[in-house]
Amino acid sequence: MYRLALSLGLCLLACQPGAPVDERPQEDEPVDLCPELDALQLGDRDGDGFGDACDPCPDQIGGDDDGDGVCITVDNCPELENPSQADFDGDGKGDPCDPCPADVLGDTDGDGVCDSTDLCPDLPNPEQGDEDGDGIGDACDGDNDGDSRDDLFDNCPDVWNLEQEDFDRDGIGDACDLCPRDRRSDVRAEVIPFNPRPSPDAQLDDLGDDGLSPPIPLPFDFVFFGEPIDAVRVSSNGFIVLGEEGEAGHARPRRLPHRESPSPAVYGYWLDLDPRESGRIAWDIRGEMPAREFHVAWEEVPHFRGSEDAGPVSLQIVLSERDQSVEIHCLNCVPKRPTQGATQGVQGQGGRAARVTPGGNYRRFRAIESAVRFVKGPQPDLDEDGEGDACDEDRDGDGVPNADDLCPDHPDPEQLDSDEDGLGNACNETIDRDRDGFADAIDRCPRTPNPEQSLRCVVTTLSGVISVEDQVLGPSGFTGELAPVSLIGLPLQVLNQEDEVIAETVTDEAGRYSVAVEQVGEESYRLRVEAVLPGRISVHDRSNYAARYALESESFTLSPENRERQQDLLATADSPAGGAFHILEATSRGERFVRRFTQENASSLHIAWAPLSPFDCGSCYSSSYMMLGGGIGDPDEFDDDVILHEFGHYFVHQWSHDDSPGGRHNGDPTDPRLAYGEGVATFFAAMVSGVGRYRDNRDDSTMVRVLELLTGRDNFFGTEGNTLDGLISEYAVAAVMFDAYDDSGDSEAHDQLALGDEGSMRILLEGMGADRETDIGFEGDDLADWLNQAACLEVAPLESLEALCEHRRVPWPPEDGPSCDGKATEGPLFRLDRVDDRLVLSGDHKGPSYWQIEQHQPGAWQGRLECAQLPCTLSLAIDGHSVVVARRLDGPGRTEWAGTQARAKAQYGALVFGDDGAAVRVYRVR
Repeated sequence: MYRLALSLGLCLLACQPGAPVDERPQEDEPVDLCPELDALQLGDRDGDGFGDACDPCPDQIGGDDDGDGVCITVDNCPELENPSQADFDGDGKGDPCDPCPADVLGDTDGDGVCDSTDLCPDLPNPEQGDEDGDGIGDACDGDNDGDSRDDLFDNCPDVWNLEQEDFDRDGIGDACDLCPRDRRSDVRAEVIPFNPRPSPDAQLDDLGDDGLSPPIPLPFDFVFFGEPIDAVRVSSNGFIVLGEEGEAGHARPRRLPHRESPSPAVYGYWLDLDPRESGRIAWDIRGEMPAREFHVAWEEVPHFRGSEDAGPVSLQIVLSERDQSVEIHCLNCVPKRPTQGATQGVQGQGGRAARVTPGGNYRRFRAIESAVRFVKGPQPDLDEDGEGDACDEDRDGDGVPNADDLCPDHPDPEQLDSDEDGLGNACNETIDRDRDGFADAIDRCPRTPNPEQSLRCVVTTLSGVISVEDQVLGPSGFTGELAPVSLIGLPLQVLNQEDEVIAETVTDEAGRYSVAVEQVGEESYRLRVEAVLPGRISVHDRSNYAARYALESESFTLSPENRERQQDLLATADSPAGGAFHILEATSRGERFVRRFTQENASSLHIAWAPLSPFDCGSCYSSSYMMLGGGIGDPDEFDDDVILHEFGHYFVHQWSHDDSPGGRHNGDPTDPRLAYGEGVATFFAAMVSGVGRYRDNRDDSTMVRVLELLTGRDNFFGTEGNTLDGLISEYAVAAVMFDAYDDSGDSEAHDQLALGDEGSMRILLEGMGADRETDIGFEGDDLADWLNQAACLEVAPLESLEALCEHRRVPWPPEDGPSCDGKATEGPLFRLDRVDDRLVLSGDHKGPSYWQIEQHQPGAWQGRLECAQLPCTLSLAIDGHSVVVARRLDGPGRTEWAGTQARAKAQYGALVFGDDGAAVRVYRVR
């Protein structure tokens, strides 16, 4: 009441009519620091503006920043609300602000993965890679591939290779070497900034002329060309020998690799040096584990018998523990005479493998304040063809050898160099054909010098159709008719009278082209097309030059008034160009068919053909080369089926697989592998053409094989001896495949299949690939394997395949049916089943069998079992902890059994369930 009366009195005094209003606060007016409380609160010990009565932390300014009612002095999570002060792992950090609330150790390495689940808790590895699946992350696993070899001493640290095979002795194991037969592929040489280390402390006295120091122990692991090095010996002649062995001398440098040169060795600057009169050679080891360096220096060491005007040699060699690299720093590496050769590089054991500084392999080589680094690293493979750049003669994969390639590191099959500067268009970003200072891309007149860019060019659009005259085929051979066929995707060039390519384009799906030509003066022009699809297919003659076929127009001129001109090109059937371009058209048809189903890379196809030039093989294929006969009696240039048959071999070689031994064949029963290789090529030709026959035209007859019929000759049916691996005709193979491919309707009772393009290509691409595990019938790819894959891929019903085989008298499938889980030659399947406290061995084997039985547990029991007939019972007593293996002694066969407790023990780990109910088995490592 007193407080209220006082307030009313003050109000009456302040609000008298006419009295001035003073808005300034009265100095003695009390301020309530806790207005929500009934009583006036004036106390504020920490001066934070909150009265002590309502301040949760009256002794500390801003005492509860997160407003959870817990003072900052005792709040285990002062920045986030945590009123319950929850701390599941008891590490002093409240759960809301603890990145690892269930882990006492938290995230030691700060990689965002808690220690309890981090595969490398002490090393950052956010990717959590574990190549060998051993529960230890790759970042801290000394054996990434799990082959029991320490990565430092493993010549393939990421690929299992227990035997450490290394054919070329380059330090990279064959299992991961992209150039396993090339010794240049071990390390790479990199130019680095000149960064010499401080002068070493331990001077090597009394080395003398051609001297070699005693072994200097290397205190850290260093692997050189795949071999561990434990000591270094220093030569006065500018190199070091790695290892305890080595001979003095070697004053004269050699070209590397060289088996009579010191090895393994690092050649900093190999010349005949002589430190006897002056100069200094010293070494030391600096840095801390795991970044130590062995460092040796030659400081102002004269050449033998004086340095003359060259001056003494100063260089350093550094071996690094961290990345196992070798650095060479040359302050002054200059030969005594300008014509003297020197060597700089590294050489592996036995002088078999080496890597040198470019231009520094026993050449007139000098280096002043320059440095190079040799390091083992990923082998470059620019075109990703599995062949490393070091041994790939065409590293960009454009079909042009590196030595002849204007852009060896850029795919450029056309090798254009518009401005003739020696740099191909593919790697030249500033092509300027008229050299007026404006690159073609921004030049208003790319072919007319126009430095002011004020001229207007005269441009004519040339267009037309490029085609080839085809000889029309009828059911019985050529009809005598001719028909033009458009050439798709064909590169076309416009040339002037000086043979300069001034414009180019590619024909579309109708064989049409359109290209703009900038007229210059009185030029005349020609159109030219070559029988080539760049990087894919080329047709060339049989001369020593392997010249590609080309078609060219007559020379013509253009007038400024004509802004458009029609110009067609036709390769006539009576000319070699007609034969060559028809071959290209037929093979490109086959390639377009294949590309509907796969875009995987393939080697370019080179086709050799010439009129009146037969091959001994007739027409054949080998390793990306197709040879087509051009003989008088048997020309093949217009035989579509023959061309597509040979392209079928190319298709199988590049995208599918066969094991054909090659050799002559005429349709008679032959090796099942050869029959499959030829039969699948014939089927491929029929599939692309859509006609179920194979025709080969000769001058006096036409050989026709109708795949739907093939009647009248027993060798087109069945196999020799009626066995799955017996000899068989290639036409029988093709007939079975085509029956499965086409839709015969009701005309053939045995043929109820219609796989079409999709199903047939799936069998060839997926089922018959090189990595296929199953092999039945004859050893290697044959018709039995094709049928087996058709069944396993479920592209064809088993009963329908059986009907085809019954019609063709092919004894497939075997009694136990298709084999889809491994090699059928591994023998019958066996199994062990528990009956009470005994194991029963059963399987499909008929007759007696003999077994070795092993029990894998403490006090393991071993013994032999003779089964007169399966099933039979083992006399061995077992329980849930037992593990038993049975191996057949008289043939292929193996099986095993493990009890429930044994399997649980083998798994161990902690089985937990996530919020989504999914089970996770967690393995904790320390």
